[in-house]
Amino acid sequence: MERYKIIKQLGSGGMGQVYLAEDCRVGRKVAMKIIQPVNLSFGIEMEMLRDLKSELFPVIYDAWIEENRGIIIMEYVEGKTLQEYINARKENEEEQNKEDQNEEEQIEEEQIFEWGRQIAQFLKQIHNLHPKILYRDLKPENIMVLPDKKLKIIDFGAAAIMERDKLNGGKRVGTYGYASPEQWSGQMVDERTDIFSMGAVILDMFRGSCEGIMGSDIRMIEQERYVPEGMKKIILKCLESDAEKRYASAEAFLKDWKSYKKAEQKSLIGFFFFYSVLISCLIYAAYVIWCFPSKWKLWTLSISIYLGLKMGQTWYNSRKYSWVQVKSVWCRG
Repeated sequence: MERYKIIKQLGSGGMGQVYLAEDCRVGRKVAMKIIQPVNLSFGIEMEMLRDLKSELFPVIYDAWIEENRGIIIMEYVEGKTLQEYINARKENEEEQNKEDQNEEEQIEEEQIFEWGRQIAQFLKQIHNLHPKILYRDLKPENIMVLPDKKLKIIDFGAAAIMERDKLNGGKRVGTYGYASPEQWSGQMVDERTDIFSMGAVILDMFRGSCEGIMGSDIRMIEQERYVPEGMKKIILKCLESDAEKRYASAEAFLKDWKSYKKAEQKSLIGFFFFYSVLISCLIYAAYVIWCFPSKWKLWTLSISIYLGLKMGQTWYNSRKYSWVQVKSVWCRG
């Protein structure tokens, strides 16, 4: 321990304490996790972290056992937890009137899409390891938001190797509101329990508050307008109480998540094409009226096409309003 100088405590939990420390040998800041007393979970966690190489997980520099304490030295991630990030924006909104709020105080739909993609990619990676790993405690408190808006997943204390452990075998694991129903009740779990937690975290991003899922609230999401329709369907599928109805894997989630984005891009292309036709009709009508006033049939036809397209657009928007949302929206912060 002489090599490392503890600066301050960063957090604590049932699995141990985490400190900000300085590596005196190389002069860099590190995060030091101390688990006491050492139990079987320390060896399992080290085995998992040894093989895990992901941009979304902090680098492990060193680990050892000393005086019945397990010590892990890892990359120090500067930033805020997603919980702190969301709560900070919620507080900003409470301090300001809505009219004075600027764009930086909202979480954009584009940002939520990217964060959802990153989390799902991380789950896909750990679920595809041999043997596969279940994270089992995905929540805003365990996700770091870096200054460049990229994410890091921290704290593998509740993770488990699926093929080796009896998951959960009567033991309650995870956090209420984010743990799947079968996980919270101590039943056997698989990859789909992480899918449920991911859906709850993404919903928090839209809500602008870290509430998780409180059982009966799930169906109320169908009436919420702050979640775009395409994303809403995907989130609801993640949050099915019956695991059989959820996405079977993070890869299946990603397929639909990316398809939503493609559909949104196609919608944007259609938007520009539609308005190009409208403007062209008006320009052509003005040209004919100015240069060929006697050609009344041509400019009448152009104006009729324009009016017909505008009526069609109004009707379409009245039926598909929830899809016409370039930016979300509303995040209480």
